[in-house]
Amino acid sequence: MDIRQKQRKWANAWQTAAGSLKKLKKDELRADDYYEKNQKLLDEMLQYACDSGLKRGGSGLVEQQRIFKKAVAPGKIERICREESGGNRPEIHSPEECPEDET
Repeated sequence: MDIRQKQRKWANAWQTAAGSLKKLKKDELRADDYYEKNQKLLDEMLQYACDSGLKRGGSGLVEQQRIFKKAVAPGKIERICREESGGNRPEIHSPEECPEDET
């Protein structure tokens, strides 16, 4: 058996198994005792997210609207760039002020 035949055989085996694995995972997630079995792991994941997550005062929608409003100001088109300090908050600059690689 050459390498191509072996590859086809493996591909067919995984294709055949894919449906069974999908059903198995779905059944596992739907099981009545899934959360009881995995409670400790789920609690640790949620606690990590709470402890290390980004704290912000809102959803960001108001900030997003402010940025869009500035970006579509009448008579000019501006670019939204990341701050030079590497921050996550985008800033509005005129095309002359915003370097090409930061857009």
